[in-house]
Amino acid sequence: MRTGFGIKIGYITYRVISWTLIALCLWMIHGFSLQNAESSDALSLEVTDVVARILKPEGKINRNTDSFQQLHAYVRKGAHALEYALLALAIMMVLAPCRMRVRHKVLLALLLCAAFAGYDEWTQSMSEGRSPAVRDVAIDTAGACLGCFAALLMRLMVLLELRPSLYRQPPGK
Repeated sequence: MRTGFGIKIGYITYRVISWTLIALCLWMIHGFSLQNAESSDALSLEVTDVVARILKPEGKINRNTDSFQQLHAYVRKGAHALEYALLALAIMMVLAPCRMRVRHKVLLALLLCAAFAGYDEWTQSMSEGRSPAVRDVAIDTAGACLGCFAALLMRLMVLLELRPSLYRQPPGK
């Protein structure tokens, strides 16, 4: 049986990890925004090359085709959504032990992500060759919605694991 001290250490460790994940997400997002247009495009083109090789391993990659450029746009916008999904998931981890309704936690996480997305686009406008886009804030917020959904799904899985009688038959019946 765990003592109060062990529970306290576990809680503190959880909080440190949660806040560290938020800091890492913010650092990553901000770092990508500070890149100039040429560096940002070069990085996303490399990622798009990898995705293109996975989707079509037998063919040569031609960056000049319309289909490659469309894939490149999807990769760039997908990266926006993924960054903010991770951020929202980390925020939901921090909010998990708080005594507030789940819908308020989700709303707070989405508001924080949307606010940071707006700030991020403003910061990006100061990088050479880049401009802010309201569409990117919307994509970022949609990614945050996915992160909140993932957090709620994990919460449900934990609750079901803690209450096995809700979904499992006892042995021998």
